[in-house]
This record gives sequence, C-alpha cells and structure tokens, in this order.
Amino acid sequence: MVLRQKVILISAVVINLVAWSIPDNVVALVAKDQQTLLGRYSRGHFAVNISILVLTAAMLYIDQARSRQTMRRRQFQILAVLLVGTPLLVVVDVVLRLTRASDYVFDGTAYRRPPNACWSGVVRDQPQAHLSYPNLAPGFPSFPYTLRSDARGFRNATASDRTDVVAVGDSFVEGSHVSDEHLWPVRFAALSDLAVYSLGMSGYSPIRNLEAIRRYGLALHPRHVICMLNEGNDFRLSKSDQEEPDHGPGKFFQVCFKDSPLVKALDQALIRAFGGVGRGKSNRKLDILSWLPLRVPDGPDGKYYAFAPKQITQAYLDETSFEKSPEWDAVRSTLAEMRDACAQSGCRFVIAYAPTKAHVLMPLVVDRLPAEKVRAFCCLGSKKVPEAGTLMANLVPYLDSRAAIVRRWCAAQSIPFVDLTEALREALSRGQQVYFTYDQHWTPLGHEVVARTMANFWTNSGLASSSPTTPAIPTSTSSPAP
Repeated sequence: MVLRQKVILISAVVINLVAWSIPDNVVALVAKDQQTLLGRYSRGHFAVNISILVLTAAMLYIDQARSRQTMRRRQFQILAVLLVGTPLLVVVDVVLRLTRASDYVFDGTAYRRPPNACWSGVVRDQPQAHLSYPNLAPGFPSFPYTLRSDARGFRNATASDRTDVVAVGDSFVEGSHVSDEHLWPVRFAALSDLAVYSLGMSGYSPIRNLEAIRRYGLALHPRHVICMLNEGNDFRLSKSDQEEPDHGPGKFFQVCFKDSPLVKALDQALIRAFGGVGRGKSNRKLDILSWLPLRVPDGPDGKYYAFAPKQITQAYLDETSFEKSPEWDAVRSTLAEMRDACAQSGCRFVIAYAPTKAHVLMPLVVDRLPAEKVRAFCCLGSKKVPEAGTLMANLVPYLDSRAAIVRRWCAAQSIPFVDLTEALREALSRGQQVYFTYDQHWTPLGHEVVARTMANFWTNSGLASSSPTTPAIPTSTSSPAP
C-alpha cells in the first residue's frame, strides 16, 4: 500500500471516529421529547454520521484499488449505482406520493382535511421518544377516538350552510388526541343551544385563521366568530415569517426531503432499530429532569404533567417587552384584520385565549420546585436565562404578560375576550387532568372545562342575547368553569 493510500485511510478513519465520538445533548432531546438514537445522537446527527460513513467507504473502495485499471472499474461501478439508483429512488418516491392517502388538502393558505374522511385509533398518553424522563409517570388513560371531516374538510358532523358561531384556530380548536364527541365546540354548542361550526385545523397560524374566516367562515353568515389564540404557537413568528412562500430553498427542502415518503420510512426504520438502545441505562445528566413530570395537586389524587423548555423560555419577558415585540405586532395586525372582516359582514369578533400547560401549572407549584434544576431545564431552550433566584421570582408574572397585553388590547378595541387560564388552573388544582401528561393538548376533561367556561362567558357577558352591532360589552372573564 502506497503512502498516499495509507494517509487517506487513516484520515477517513479519524474523520469517522470524530463524527461518532461527538454526542448530542441527550438531556435536551429528552426534554423536547425527541428521539435519541444509540442513546447519544439526534436523528439528524445520526443521518449525517451515516452519510459520512457511506461516502468514506465509497472513497476508500475506489482509492484502495491495487491498479489503475481496477480503480477505473470501481469508479464506473459507483457511478453506475448512482445513475441507476437515483432515478429509481425518485420514481419510487413519486409513486408513493401519488398512492398514499394524505391527511390534508392544500388548495390555499387555509388548507383542510380531505372531505368526508374518517380516521380512528387509540389515544395513548406516553412519550413519543424511546428515551425519556428518568422518573416516568402514568399519563391519561388510553381511549379510542374517531375523527371525521365534513364536506368542506373540517371537523364537524355536517357542513352547515348557516351557523350562529364560527370557531377558528389550530389544534386546540380542531381537537388533538380527542374524539369527535369531546371537542369543546361540540360541547359548547350543546351547553349554549347554539349552532357552532368549527374551522379549527392543526397547524393553523393567525394568518391561516384570517384566510379561513374570509374563505369559509363569513359565508356561513354567523352572528359571532371566535378566534382561539394558542399561547404556545401563535406568538412565535413575525407576520412576514408566517407568510410561507411557494418557492425558495426552504420550500424545496420541505417538498423533496421532509415530505418524502422514502425519507419518512427510513427515519422510522432508524428509530425502530436504534431508538431503544440506551433506554433504561442510568444517565446522571438526566437528573436535571428529575422534577418532571410534575404532580398536581401534590398527593395521591395528583395527575402528572410534563412540558418542553420553550413553554417557559418563550414566555419569559415582561409586558413592555412583549408589547414592543414584532411577534405581537404581527398578531395584533392580523387580529385587527379579522375584526374588520367580521364587522363588514355584520358579525361580532371574539377572542379566546388558550394558555400553555406551563402557564397553567407553574403558579401552583413554583414554591416547591428546585430552582437550580428549573434554570438548567430552561437553559436547554435558551441561552439567555437569568440566575435561579431571578428566574423563579419573575416566572409567574412573566408568564401572565402575553395574556395581559392581549386582554388590554381587546378592551381598547371593544372585542370580547375570554381567558381560559384560571378555569383550567382551578380544575387542574382539584385533580382533574385537563392536559395530557406528555402532550401539550387538552384531554377530554380539558375540552369540557373550556366548553363550560365559554358557555358561562356567553351568558354572563350578554353575548347570548346581544346583537352584533351592540357597541360594547364586558371584555374579560376569569371565572372558573363549574
């Protein structure tokens, strides 16, 4: 073996050893409920390592040939595999895309589900990742679910031509991990004796909510339109960021790779093969997460709750900072467009505020939390975390900042505003499991609390009897559901 070949071989070995010797932050992966492969790597890191291994193997296969003729033959073999294999993979991918059943119909900004479709299964409240919290706790009991779409592709029993109330929002309106009969719009309709039509769709942003109202909601001639703001997702992006382009590198990567059935199948195969490795093995670094899942109330009747660091770090700002943020500016502008569109159609615009699990939980447990571990947990989601004492002192008032600003803006605009935080917190403090343990969404019990809170608000604020042109009505509520 010539010296050049030895150098290349040693370099290839060193490159692969370095790539495989650098682990990911396993604690962060667990905290975010993301898969860990071989107990060390994220899926992206693992895929990069495998790619480096394959490339170096191909390079060595060519370079270690003992003659020039053999090297040329190996180069041709590699090239032939690429020329034949790449088009074949593309054809298989296209066939799979054309034959698979899609969960959504993308015909504009306000995408929807396939009309008159039905999905069913069993909801299991457990971590998605194989490697999870050191102290796993039981989640909400498993139950069967059914999800049906109407002729328009939204989650309603029928595609009504007229309705009293249109509800719009993301998965907290459409309902995630619950059955059709559990949905708060369905229960709200039964409690209030109103016709309620849901335009909720998983993944909707304020921009998509606006498009859904204009495209579908106002055509139903509602008296009221309820927009549910999801505190966890709706304040993340500026307006320009929310407007997703139909072209560009990001869209190309989304369509060609992230949405590829072949890539998804390979991803699942890697998880099945390597995701369970390291599960059950002691990891002292995971002690940071030993306080999660939280039990509320503390005692035998308590239920367990876990959440990602971002539910704290993204909300850790005072009212002035949030009010001046581009995120609130974008959301406020979009909400104003919703209000104006409703006013032009003669219906009243209402805002309901859906808090994060951390927002509901933390005031109930903040006095018994390990401050240093909470800070370490927050550092998994942000590089700008104050020292533990300051963090814990500001945590509860800062979590209230966004709701307070939205409430004040609604009051100034004469927009009815219902904050669901206190109702959910009061039910949770009594031992009702209103959020799933390992998922951010409401359980069937949570949907029931929300429905009753909305029905009480509708009656107490006068919305049940008021005309859409009534100039002003009470604009907030904090009364818990019964």
